Amino acid sequence: MQSEGRLLQKVNLDTGLMIYFYDLSRPVADKLWQVRLLVSIPVSVEAEYFRDCAEPKPAYAEFTAALGETIPFTLEKVRNFIAEDKVNETLEQMKQDFLDSNTSYVSNSKFAERFITKRYIEWKEEDKSKKSYLAAVRNAGRLS
Repeated sequence: MQSEGRLLQKVNLDTGLMIYFYDLSRPVADKLWQVRLLVSIPVSVEAEYFRDCAEPKPAYAEFTAALGETIPFTLEKVRNFIAEDKVNETLEQMKQDFLDSNTSYVSNSKFAERFITKRYIEWKEEDKSKKSYLAAVRNAGRLS
């Protein structure tokens, strides 16, 4: 869960997940602000999400060892050059826009599993690229 910024609101979902809204706004010029809303949904990594992997238990263990047992789904909304007296109103509108547009998506019973599966695939690709890069660097050092 995000620790920086001011917690604006928590919203419980029927699936047991919780949406956290954080205010990360800051002044940028004379009485003008950059309004930043961080939306964070901590998602527990469950072993059952790895059942379709070739080796589910090692995949789960490796992933949680690298990234932890909770992965946050995050989304940041930004509005620039907002008058100081409109910051709270803008934050509230941004929060409501998120809820209006995304509540059915993040409330879906498959959201957590799909999010973790997607994150696992991304992590595997990042890991593969990193290993390829390190191997290329090692090989280049041998050729010098």
